[in-house]
Amino acid sequence: MKKIIIIFVVPLLCFLKLYSQDRVTALHYYQKADSIANSIQVNPALLEINCDSIDLSGKALTWSYLYDSLKITINTDSTICEPGTYWWTGMSAILSFVLDSDSAMNIAEKNGGINFRSNYPDYAISEGLGQDSACPYATWYIYYSAGGAYLSFNVDANNGRILSISDSYVKNESKRLSFILHQNYPNPFNGSTKINFSIPRDTFVKLTIYNILGEIVITLINEKLKVGPHSVLFNSNGLSNGLYFYKLETLELIQTKKMLIQN
Repeated sequence: MKKIIIIFVVPLLCFLKLYSQDRVTALHYYQKADSIANSIQVNPALLEINCDSIDLSGKALTWSYLYDSLKITINTDSTICEPGTYWWTGMSAILSFVLDSDSAMNIAEKNGGINFRSNYPDYAISEGLGQDSACPYATWYIYYSAGGAYLSFNVDANNGRILSISDSYVKNESKRLSFILHQNYPNPFNGSTKINFSIPRDTFVKLTIYNILGEIVITLINEKLKVGPHSVLFNSNGLSNGLYFYKLETLELIQTKKMLIQN
């Protein structure tokens, strides 16, 4: 005898139907998300689109559309609308985008992604759409990672032009690594986020998460690391929504950035 279990999601469950493993692009659900957002609030500002478990075709099971005061998460099974305040420091409203997630992924694949995956079979890929307040373009961000190696792209979401490429390869002798603590991605986030940083030499590194009261939540790294880029996955399970800080400490410097947990 089959049992059907319905899980009620608070505060609002918009739609529920039978389970499916269909993967779709970001634009596939965008009109639905935008229609829901406009029915709930006046002139909603879309700030970010991100996904769960992107594949090489640029498709995912679940897409999240983050507005200024609303998060809409859609997959084939359900649509979850979560009221609240969503913000990402330095981000502005996405005014337009034409390039879909599959096209952006295809551009990344042709410009180094295929080679990266060939060199690092144990790879992971994330993809998201956002618009920096200092840039007039909405951009697709595609990030390949494998251990300490990475390859990332910023692709103009209106015409497909590659705006920047960043990688862990040493292209020439004049290229020097420096201490860099990147903004975690995605941010805000629900469940997990990646923290990427680079160190120019072998050194002792401590990476710690703090709450808004300055209390240590968890120490992610506390050991000597090799020169180069590093990536750490932080899981927020059990933590309440709100503002947190992550701090990178070495023998030579300390850097701190903000992150926002929004479940």
